[in-house]
Amino acid sequence: MDWNSRWKLRTRFFDFDKNLLVPRDSNGKLRSPTSLVTDAHAAGLLVHVWTFRNENCFLPLDFQGNPQGEYELFFSLGVDGVFSDYPDTASYHSTIQW
Repeated sequence: MDWNSRWKLRTRFFDFDKNLLVPRDSNGKLRSPTSLVTDAHAAGLLVHVWTFRNENCFLPLDFQGNPQGEYELFFSLGVDGVFSDYPDTASYHSTIQW
């Protein structure tokens, strides 16, 4: 495989801070989702977001005590993959068919 082919293969997905997809207000509550996933998919790209954690201090107020809800939100938005510090939680949600 030549260098150009490898470069094209590597640029088929992008990873983003999850707050770029669903921003939070100054109190930590989620705001409306952006069009980032839709725009990336329209360009033929896969979207992976980071970093998911189970602790309340990292969760938006909307999902305090419910980290599964955060995964459900992002998978429902069409993300193709996640980076998580809790792979057991992430892997359960990645098997759900949206």
